[in-house]
Amino acid sequence: MKKLYILFTGFVFSLLTCFLLLSLLFTFGGQWNVVVFSQVSIPKLFPDYSGTRFEEPKPKAVFIENESNDSGVPKPGQQTKQNSIANKTLSTKATTLKPTTTLAPSTTTNLKPTTTLTKAKPTTSSKTTILTAPKMTPVPTTPKPVSKRYYVCANRVGGLGNNLFQFATSFGVAFSKDMTAVTPQRGAINAVFNLTKNRWLEIAPDNSLCRGSKGRGEKQASGFDPNLINFKADSSYTLTLYLQSWRYFNDSIPELRKQLIFRSNVQNRANAIFDNILKKLGKSKRSDVIFIAIHIRRGDMVNNGFGYQVATGDYIKRAVKYFSNITNRIFVVCSNDLNWGRNNIPGDEKVEYVTGNPREVDFAILASCDHIITTVGSFSWWAGFLNKGTVLYFKWPAKEGSRLRHAYSKDYSDYFLPHWIGL
Repeated sequence: MKKLYILFTGFVFSLLTCFLLLSLLFTFGGQWNVVVFSQVSIPKLFPDYSGTRFEEPKPKAVFIENESNDSGVPKPGQQTKQNSIANKTLSTKATTLKPTTTLAPSTTTNLKPTTTLTKAKPTTSSKTTILTAPKMTPVPTTPKPVSKRYYVCANRVGGLGNNLFQFATSFGVAFSKDMTAVTPQRGAINAVFNLTKNRWLEIAPDNSLCRGSKGRGEKQASGFDPNLINFKADSSYTLTLYLQSWRYFNDSIPELRKQLIFRSNVQNRANAIFDNILKKLGKSKRSDVIFIAIHIRRGDMVNNGFGYQVATGDYIKRAVKYFSNITNRIFVVCSNDLNWGRNNIPGDEKVEYVTGNPREVDFAILASCDHIITTVGSFSWWAGFLNKGTVLYFKWPAKEGSRLRHAYSKDYSDYFLPHWIGL
């Protein structure tokens, strides 16, 4: 009986031992098989493997892990071997593995990577999980703010000549300070000249752009005042009053001349008068004659107590003589006192007296001649400015000691252009 008990006990112990060994075998053997499976070379596992590589875009990091590793992190020893095939495409007849993220070219250079890696969903037949490269998120750039434009305005007083000084000074100051001059759409300047809006000029339908502007006044009507334009372009300004000095707009003269082009209806009437003069002379071409303009301003200036000094007959005779070396010359006279002109222009000269035209047509005639003799007044000054030839001027436009004389600089150099010839 005792022997039977020993045999039975040994048999049970043997069964338990076998059962334990089998359990251990199944437990560690299955995991061993997976590890071995994961280390088998790819070409042997997949006969149709073509060896194709991803060219664009290249994933930044790809790890192939065992499905049984729930932590999502490659096992020690696997990462180095797996990285060698990170950029290859694995294809079988049943399954094609593709990168799950395409990095499209960005339209901005300011890119920042996201802070997390995204997991791609595995295909139904795949045993792998692919960690894709981080996405690049575009960072929008903020456009530079547009700088505010400030305006330069000028009060409009007087006639066409005075208005031209006010226009030119506001334009010149705006040009030098990179501001914008404002001129009225229905003003005299825009009616005569073909003005063009640009960075330095605004043709306004009303005075709204000048409302609230800061005022700055001149010390001399016909002299240069540096304090008038001594300001920063951080606000809009209105300049007063006559502003009659070329120094205010000297730097902008090329741009100013582009603005002061006569409108076609004005220039065409002036050209028609030149054509009639040529017919009288029996000439067919403009180049056959040298036209010399004479502008004589008298009328309201003769008996004015303010201090105007009109040009004398002696000045006119000397100015005409100045051009005596031009053989094919003819003088074209525009004046508000033609009888005085006939009595003071030498009778042996060829002279054409122009009458019956609007002021802007006379203005275009004077400016379009080859040379010009000016007298006094802003109308005459601007006819000389727009003329492209030699300009003669009367040197003493104001009586000494008069109120008008104090409006000019000591030697008139702020008023008359340096290259003009004074007589």
